[in-house]
Amino acid sequence: MRGHNLTFCTEKLTHESPPWIVCFDWIHIPRGLPRADCSSAARGQYPVRAKGSFITALASVIPADNLRHLVRLRHIAIVGQFCAVAVAAIWLQARLPLSALLTVICLLLLANIATWTWLRSRNQVSPPIVFAHLLVDTAALTALLFLTGGADNPFSALYLRTEVIAAIALPRAYAWSVAAVTAAC
Repeated sequence: MRGHNLTFCTEKLTHESPPWIVCFDWIHIPRGLPRADCSSAARGQYPVRAKGSFITALASVIPADNLRHLVRLRHIAIVGQFCAVAVAAIWLQARLPLSALLTVICLLLLANIATWTWLRSRNQVSPPIVFAHLLVDTAALTALLFLTGGADNPFSALYLRTEVIAAIALPRAYAWSVAAVTAAC
């Protein structure tokens, strides 16, 4: 880096512009996109990130695709939960609190549908929103495990799924918070 030519792009920012845009005298633009200056990056035309290793940009927004992927995974998990409860209750004839289990699964389904509807008009979400959704997943899994055998249940390993998603999609502080919550459960 030549000197300390650090410039923050503050002009023409909209509510959809990522606030973590930092422009140096050199910037990194993904392959295939033309060079952009600071003002075009501020308008949100091109995804620009600072290449300096000394800068740790804590994003105050993340792509909504992260939450969309979580919603898709939750759809799969809900189908799996319905199937697991059905197999255990019908085929294995296990005595389960079916009304409580189905209530938890249906509440998770309603939350998923509401989230999917809300995400239709979003390009970015804040990390606390994704964090809250991961906490909802953790709470639902905890309730299901409590109703079906607790820590001895082989599905308790699904807590790792939540931690992995948090580590991939969220800033470090949120990921550690999810790890602490799942460890407490």
